[in-house]
Amino acid sequence: MAGGYILSRKVFEPGGYGKFLKHPVGTGPFQFVDYQPQNKLVLKAHEHYFRGAPCLKGVSVYFMPDSAQREAKYRSNCLDVIYGTGAPGWLERMEKLPKTRVDVFGPGFTGMFHFNPSIKPLNDLRVRKAMMHAMDRQAFLHASSGRLVSLVLAPISADFLSGGLTNEKVEALNLAPAYDLGRAKELLARAGYESGFDLDMVVSEKRLYRKTFEVLKEQLARINVRLKLTRVSHSLYSRANNYLNKDLYNLYFPHEIFIRFTQTRYRFCRKWRKQDGSCQSV
Repeated sequence: MAGGYILSRKVFEPGGYGKFLKHPVGTGPFQFVDYQPQNKLVLKAHEHYFRGAPCLKGVSVYFMPDSAQREAKYRSNCLDVIYGTGAPGWLERMEKLPKTRVDVFGPGFTGMFHFNPSIKPLNDLRVRKAMMHAMDRQAFLHASSGRLVSLVLAPISADFLSGGLTNEKVEALNLAPAYDLGRAKELLARAGYESGFDLDMVVSEKRLYRKTFEVLKEQLARINVRLKLTRVSHSLYSRANNYLNKDLYNLYFPHEIFIRFTQTRYRFCRKWRKQDGSCQSV
């Protein structure tokens, strides 16, 4: 992950951060042309890029959170590259399209759940353990294509960082909580929550985030922990996650690690056809 970016002091200081956001200047192969909020970003080739001018004359990036809309635009030749979905069967369906290549690479990012131990009932260790034992990791994996996800048990996986723990090492150290509904219900009863309790949460509109919370809701309902999910835009979810989800929340690459569930890979669908020197993507 990037630790920072190189910015031009000559460009940044006169107008400050606000002006820079509206017309950024960096060190990449494309130059900023136009930005239309919630619509598109337009870039043109930087002819004097230090690694050589890019092959494309420009790139237009359209913001389409709906995967069905992206796929429809791609199929109608309105877009050359789209960000795919991890829904089971999507990769195989897109690979059948003519002049289409599906790229899958990774590791991409990791999903995990955090608890807020400063509030009731999550301040009780028995409650947190009960919720852990009620979560079946395989159910989370089955929500996406098997080509895109895999199980990870360590806070820092060996796939991400040399020296990280492998799944085999975590299991050998007996650090992976087992899926055990009987144990989960027993712990809740001992904590005084035999009838369960309610939790309110917000969830991103994006499929992976939304599906993760939906699986979580199904899992915890088996021990009478009732989740009420409110769907919001992904931008709002990203900005406000820390205060909207005060009870239990799901993040990718968070600052405090609690438990790690799945690892996903990136997937892109791109079209091989003659170009007029420009490219459109989402």
